[in-house]
Amino acid sequence: MDTVESDLPGEFILSSMELYFMINLLGEKGLPDRDTEAFVLRCCESESAEQIWYEGKESLKRRGYFMPGTDGELRISAQLLITLGHIFLAKKAYLLQYILDGREYEEFLYIHEDKIIRIECLRKAEGQYRLTYLDIDNNELVHSFGCTEQKLQNPGELPALMLSRSQFDEILSEARQLDIEELIEQLSNTTDEQEALIALARCIKSNTSKGSLRFYLWNNNAWEVQCVQFMSNHHLNWLIRSSAKHDEDWLIATPTSMGNIQEMIKDWLTEPAS
Repeated sequence: MDTVESDLPGEFILSSMELYFMINLLGEKGLPDRDTEAFVLRCCESESAEQIWYEGKESLKRRGYFMPGTDGELRISAQLLITLGHIFLAKKAYLLQYILDGREYEEFLYIHEDKIIRIECLRKAEGQYRLTYLDIDNNELVHSFGCTEQKLQNPGELPALMLSRSQFDEILSEARQLDIEELIEQLSNTTDEQEALIALARCIKSNTSKGSLRFYLWNNNAWEVQCVQFMSNHHLNWLIRSSAKHDEDWLIATPTSMGNIQEMIKDWLTEPAS
């Protein structure tokens, strides 16, 4: 795919191969392996990782972002170096992926104090991404998170549901083949909160948006990860938390409002990184 230059300062339009090469330059500060696969390499399924890395490097050289020096080492352009520098200093990051009314949206944000480096997927089929350097406050960042319907009402008195993560994942994988009564019956095997599980079943069958947030906190050696999922229909939002540890099988599905979801993100963003 031919990439194009952006006219805006601090903004780059990159192919998936170019982005993959840059992520590898970041070493441990890049995306964890499974998220590199999910966010970038799905656009390059027919190529080996080594070929993607090489093609990305050569493309960036042709575009002038990387230049060979007299000693044979690559030299990076000043504009791109500033952007990558903020990524190296970032203590927090998050990966947002969601589907709203059948349209997919994905972005990865590195957060360094009041500086944001946003990597946004523009065209998944073509493998095109926009990397943007932003000077933005936390309130603006929270309000940019618009993947659930603003008109949804407060969840009222419905309780949170404690479920098995493995059972819930299996039910979700079969949800398209099940009618609403069958889905309610499946969920009934995991909890006896009938009113709440009926509401959850209806949301699974008639959701208008769904997705996930992966929160990253740098511990000076690697990224620590927390994950939440969410889904919404025209009546209710559900926030779904589960352990990131493979040996833990718990999951909590909580009916919530859009305001509560925004507050959760804001609290995480404003909490000092240790």
